Amino acid sequence: SQQTSLISQAARDPYFVNAAYAGLEGTLVASAHYRNQWIKLDGHPKTILIASHFPIYKIKSGFGFCIGQDQIGLHTEFFIKPSLNHVWKVNDWLLSGGLQLDLKSLSFNADNARTPDGEYSNGQIDHRDPELSNVDLNSGFIDLGASIFIQRANYKLGFSADRLLESRSTKQGLPYKNSREFRVLGLSDFEWANIKVRSGIMLYTNLNRFQTDFFSNFEHNGNIFGGLHVRGYNGNSMESLGITAGFALTRKLQLAYTHEFYLGKIDKGQVTGSQEMGLYYNLGRAVGLG
Repeated sequence: SQQTSLISQAARDPYFVNAAYAGLEGTLVASAHYRNQWIKLDGHPKTILIASHFPIYKIKSGFGFCIGQDQIGLHTEFFIKPSLNHVWKVNDWLLSGGLQLDLKSLSFNADNARTPDGEYSNGQIDHRDPELSNVDLNSGFIDLGASIFIQRANYKLGFSADRLLESRSTKQGLPYKNSREFRVLGLSDFEWANIKVRSGIMLYTNLNRFQTDFFSNFEHNGNIFGGLHVRGYNGNSMESLGITAGFALTRKLQLAYTHEFYLGKIDKGQVTGSQEMGLYYNLGRAVGLG
């Protein structure tokens, strides 16, 4: 069910959750993420993401891409998501709209599957299950996403939709469907003394179920930063409480770490918290200058 790469540090670079944000910082931005979710749970999700985006001034647009790998249970997917958006300026408003191509390769690791009646001695792999392949399987998908991002002064609002085509695989042993998902991101920035504060909310939904992420982050003099977030809004959806801390490695490079304390209903002896590392680069000047 978790087809979207879950990122707790998305507020530091909204491009991860809204492709129309590409180029709105007016400079080249790049980041890399590693996430280890629900560490003790067998087959727990592991995510690697690398992304970059920048403005294309001549055509009032932004370009970006995201490359990543998600591993959940016996499934591993590798994806590339290039995007292009156009930016309009109306008085004090910035409006950006764009499309994102989603190219995905999904593989099923049959070697690691086990069944009660399977035969696994002497290097033999026979699950003895007509619905379960004895050999690794692969399938490819092409899908599409669309997004809008609105910005005025210190307030930002984004809407995005992923996997609009709901492409699917009917391959024997690898039934899979890209499920459509929608996201809403709201951000508010303000500054007090030498501290910048960013607060907001992230909403994930397939129009049947909803999950929210409330967060508040601070940054002091661009050197140290941190924040808190809570994912979930009631006893049926509460998932985690996260704490983020980080610091500047150089004037252009920052390192962030998030630890999430699991709040859900699964036995705490079977599932513990999640960890996430993020590395952020910001060129700090207009692309093509200097």
